[in-house]
Amino acid sequence: MTKTYFIAALIAASISTNAFAFADLYSGTLSVENEQLILTRCSSGSPQYRLIDQNGDTDTLIANLPEEIHNIEIKTQARVFGKYVTQPGVNSLSNEALHLLEVDRIEGVKVNASCHLQDLFG
Repeated sequence: MTKTYFIAALIAASISTNAFAFADLYSGTLSVENEQLILTRCSSGSPQYRLIDQNGDTDTLIANLPEEIHNIEIKTQARVFGKYVTQPGVNSLSNEALHLLEVDRIEGVKVNASCHLQDLFG
């Protein structure tokens, strides 16, 4: 019985301490478009996601990134940890469904770096 209570306590502690304990990893390049922080994934089709913090805002995320993020000509690669959030609406950037990532943290920010094949050959 004691072992069962110990395991249950560990599970409860891990769930309650961090809402993003099971955040997904999204790799890609970052850009600012229409005052929104955008991640273009390094995968087939290069899907785009609008990045938001836990309050639904992008200003704090942008403020913590290098200034080069505002220059569309300079590629900035990063790893974004977060969760996919659905929201009704249409993405004004592409007229497709709106894809949001609620960001836990952004790591591995590299200015003048890209993971996209078209940048390698273009």
